[in-house]
Amino acid sequence: MAWKFPAREAITVLNSVDYQVGRTGVITPVGNLDPINIGGVLVKRATLHNFDEIARLDLKIGDTVKVIRAGDVIPKVLAVLAESRTGAERPIETPEKCPSCGSALNREEIYVRCVNDDCEAKLQERLRFFVSRDGLDIEFFGPELVQRLYDAGSVRSVADILRLRAAELLAVERMGEKLAEKILASIEKRKMIPLSFFLRALGIRSVGEHVAKVLARSVGSLERLFDISADELMAIDEIGPGVAESVTP
Repeated sequence: MAWKFPAREAITVLNSVDYQVGRTGVITPVGNLDPINIGGVLVKRATLHNFDEIARLDLKIGDTVKVIRAGDVIPKVLAVLAESRTGAERPIETPEKCPSCGSALNREEIYVRCVNDDCEAKLQERLRFFVSRDGLDIEFFGPELVQRLYDAGSVRSVADILRLRAAELLAVERMGEKLAEKILASIEKRKMIPLSFFLRALGIRSVGEHVAKVLARSVGSLERLFDISADELMAIDEIGPGVAESVTP
């Protein structure tokens, strides 16, 4: 048994809302708060999860809100202090277009999603996920380096990451030879991994750790996966239309 202390709370004001695009295109509203100290950490932003959650909380811009750090890590708006309203509060609008590429958005259950495969925000998030601990876990390769390489035009796909050269890394500001060598060595190690690990790292919608293992076991190789049809995929136990649609071109 383990005793968990209650999540730490604080009261602040929601000043505005930004819309973040995830690697699968889901638009996540994020609240900008009056900075507040929660458990020794200065909190300025908090996830609002989705637009159904905003409606459930009856949350508006300008509201006084109760904020917690869920698990003492992730800031989250817990409740609205409706008695503090002045009448100047404004509703939070659900966007009709992707904040990154301007494409029309699809409403899918509780989510709003950009379905444009060429959306830059989605691509950048997929690249960040690919190198992260949940992806290939490439050492010394953080989101800031991904952004710099993307801005320089050196990285536009996961394949670009796997074939990075020392010259491209050394062109990045504050990149030394020793660090570049460590990054390249880490990339080289990740080229020899099980297929399921690689499929998981690609960040394909609906393809988590378990589904990646099912696909790898059933398909056998990446080359075969390129050629397989949606109907063939759906013939595999545990693979449904959603996964088949995400995996096939």
